[in-house]
Amino acid sequence: MEKIMARKPYRMGAVFAVVVAAALALTVGSALAAAAPVDINTASKEQLEALPGIGPKKAQAVIDGRPYQNTEDIMKVKGIKQGICNKIKDQITVQ
Repeated sequence: MEKIMARKPYRMGAVFAVVVAAALALTVGSALAAAAPVDINTASKEQLEALPGIGPKKAQAVIDGRPYQNTEDIMKVKGIKQGICNKIKDQITVQ
């Protein structure tokens, strides 16, 4: 193995570059997702499910409870209390 590494050091560099690129892509993707708040009045069920603490049933309940006047109105949905609201308040909007 050492002989292979000694003859082809560029392979380790290429592998390292791929790993770093993948890590950056995940970081940038997460930052972009965090930068775009979800409008709870228009979001799809899948978009709502991506929010922390919101599963399929709560996502459907959010959809069924529309329209909302402000983000705190999401606490009118059964199962969404202050704790979940606090977790998602920076990730949701109402327009």
